[in-house]
Amino acid sequence: GCTKMAATVRYGTACQAAELPVVQQAWRSGLIDARKVATICEQVSHLDAADPAEPEAVGALVQALAADAVGYVTEPGRSRTGPQLREWLRRRVIAANPAAAEARRQRAMADRRVVITPTDDGMSELWALLPAVQARQIQRSLTTTAQGLGAEDARSMDQRRADTLVDLLLGRAEPATVDVQVIIPADTLTG
Repeated sequence: GCTKMAATVRYGTACQAAELPVVQQAWRSGLIDARKVATICEQVSHLDAADPAEPEAVGALVQALAADAVGYVTEPGRSRTGPQLREWLRRRVIAANPAAAEARRQRAMADRRVVITPTDDGMSELWALLPAVQARQIQRSLTTTAQGLGAEDARSMDQRRADTLVDLLLGRAEPATVDVQVIIPADTLTG
């Protein structure tokens, strides 16, 4: 009763979980659901290609991180959501191999794009995949400009941001100046 793509994804997750005994056992016993299994499998898979010269070490790291993830999400007295698990795992995968994380970031940069999808009632979605810092700058600029339109403006903030985006892209408005602060721990900067 699902699409071929959904079935393929579910099958892939099941195959990946079969390679992670602690994840498979937690799933079987109902401690974690299919979405959390998929999150763990997706995130730890980034480590598979971390160091092809050391497959045993990478394999041990994958198993250990998967076990830690199951422990994190099933910790007694705590309820952890899928997004919390994803963020927790994402940070640990990056810390485990920063060079591989940078290589993935570079590949992701190559996939940036803008997509338009027609929807109902004469509307369309304009969607962009952008580097995180630039996306944040755009959001802040839209918000700052929209907030400057005044309290008497009857449109919602979302409507103002959407109209501001149109005005900026069509050259009918000037962008607001926005400062972005990126906080990086000193140990990250020193390697």
